[in-house]
Amino acid sequence: MPAEVPTQPPDSDEVKAALDAIDFETAEVRSAHRGSGWTAWGVLAALAAVAWLLADLVKTETVSQIVVLRLFFLGSVSVDIVVGLAALFGIQYPLFPGRDEKRLPMGTGVQLNGLEVLLMLGRSAILWWVVASGWPEVSSLIRAIAYVYVAMSLPLILLALTMRALAFTRPVGASRGMVRVQALVGVTVLLLPITILALYGPAFFQGTYAAVADYQLAGLLVAVSFLLGRLARLYRHAPALGPLLEIRRDLVFSRITPGEALRRVESTVIGMTGAECVAEEVERFRTRLKGKKAYGRAMRAADALAAKYRTEDGNPGVVPEAEVEKWRKSSLRRWSRELRVMKWRFKWLKVRLAILTQGDSEAGEAADREVKRLVVEDIDLVKPIVGFMDRRMALLGETRPTESAPPDKDSS
Repeated sequence: MPAEVPTQPPDSDEVKAALDAIDFETAEVRSAHRGSGWTAWGVLAALAAVAWLLADLVKTETVSQIVVLRLFFLGSVSVDIVVGLAALFGIQYPLFPGRDEKRLPMGTGVQLNGLEVLLMLGRSAILWWVVASGWPEVSSLIRAIAYVYVAMSLPLILLALTMRALAFTRPVGASRGMVRVQALVGVTVLLLPITILALYGPAFFQGTYAAVADYQLAGLLVAVSFLLGRLARLYRHAPALGPLLEIRRDLVFSRITPGEALRRVESTVIGMTGAECVAEEVERFRTRLKGKKAYGRAMRAADALAAKYRTEDGNPGVVPEAEVEKWRKSSLRRWSRELRVMKWRFKWLKVRLAILTQGDSEAGEAADREVKRLVVEDIDLVKPIVGFMDRRMALLGETRPTESAPPDKDSS
């Protein structure tokens, strides 16, 4: 049974102060999440205006489909460069938030939602088709570079969905080593569209005649693509918002104390230290370890088997050896299967700890200590094995010798 939390009246001063702090941080998170200036109504109004201009342009002007598709491709790559530079240098969405190096602002999984995934896949499919059919004069090497860039969203989406499925804790701002890795990835991702624009731009202007209407239609299509991306982004949930609301509910229903609530708020908003991340991961694994059921199920099956063969005066009887062996084999099979699963979970825990403690020596030392404690104190394989042996012998009416025979001096 879990220990009872010392509760306080919901109207106490400490609870009210903690609730005020949680409400303030929640409002700040929501404000920062919507602080880009984009709103759903604003984006929808812009999309309606662009749709009106598109309809009017298509009705009154004659355009070249191949030219418009080429311009749309170049415009999309240009927008990617501008957005990437803005993210890299922190104009709107800082990639490297100014944080204490000893703390990791955490977010579980990724922020991509279903609408963003669908839009990314659709945009990639359109650009792939334009690259394949709209530039026949481009060499195979240049086309291959464009294919790599267009298909880059697919592994990112797969990685995002995998992290979400595994509920992997994602550090947002970490040590200097991780910042350097992020900077290297960001520069690499930016080099691809810049290279594509430098290669495809001259090819377009040398062999393509474009009218003003072509530029207008392509620009409107690029604007639609950009606005749809902004609209999908608005439906993201701020990573810290869910944990803050959960903390508030726990405090209101007296599941946690005000001090525990404020500590969790600090970890959610400011971030957790590397050691705190390690402790949280290890505690989650320890909880799963305590939930093992195969051994308890085997002991209950042994109780039922022993009750079946009790003597008339109620004393334990002797169970036939065939039934004992059947019980032993089936129980060991289930326990071994559970043990294999736990073995892979333990390996995965060490991988997660290695990622979380990268570049943080203190967190790495804490991870080593916690893993050793798990092996010594929690992962006890001797006790279940001895338990199976003792129970088997008890069912057969035998007892295990309490003292082992002295070792043979001549044995090696």
